[in-house]
Amino acid sequence: PAPAPAGVHGGQRSDELEGVLGQITKDIVRTRTELDFFGRSLDGVSDTTAAFGRDPDSIDVAQPCCHHDVVARVLLLYARLNPGVLYVQGMNELCAPLYYTFAQDPLASDVEAEADTFFCFSLLMATMRDAFVKSLDDSDNGMWGRIAQFSDLLREKDGQLWAHLEG
Repeated sequence: PAPAPAGVHGGQRSDELEGVLGQITKDIVRTRTELDFFGRSLDGVSDTTAAFGRDPDSIDVAQPCCHHDVVARVLLLYARLNPGVLYVQGMNELCAPLYYTFAQDPLASDVEAEADTFFCFSLLMATMRDAFVKSLDDSDNGMWGRIAQFSDLLREKDGQLWAHLEG
């Protein structure tokens, strides 16, 4: 099992975050599998220390060795600071490209890439949050509302494709 999130002690909140970390871990090892980038070790971490591959038991948010550890930590921190949302499947797919982009910057360290990712992910989620809150699924900004908005836009822009997808 994944280690308890660092800095979280005792009680129900700790158990809740351990469960969230379990969900994040399942998704993180399936994130952007076409790229070996996320399984690579961080700068300054020896290849023998880093856990390569996509083993869910290898995710370490306390002392990240690989890039997927960092993305998991960003998602866990977001969940901890946003208890009304926590973590929902799919957030990893929004966070990973942000981190990948920042981590490719030759002038930025891994720590800076992580901080920039968290900042931008938080801003992105500020506009996307309602899509990830189950109780808001049926609202205009919830998941079903957004799907309806997309469907209306597609029908307007490409009626033939819309009809095919609806059929």
